[in-house]
Amino acid sequence: SLNGIKSGEINVELKKMSKEEIKHFSEMNLGSRRDLLSEFNYQIFEQKDIIRKQNIKKREEVTRRLMPVVFPCSVQQQPTPSYETETDP
Repeated sequence: SLNGIKSGEINVELKKMSKEEIKHFSEMNLGSRRDLLSEFNYQIFEQKDIIRKQNIKKREEVTRRLMPVVFPCSVQQQPTPSYETETDP
């Protein structure tokens, strides 16, 4: 319980541990370190994947905007409004 503890004071209780307990505790920490490292690597992967997807979108946008300029014949022309194609009788 933390009742009676004032600011600036800390209570510490040390306990003697056997070599087996230290080894067991050490192994437990290795597993959590491995999990933490795994999570960290996934976060890095996720950030790189987001950047990769953003770059793909930028490239697609540039391609979409350049196609009509570079290959004007291959771009579908907009249909002519009907009032321009009709002939007066």
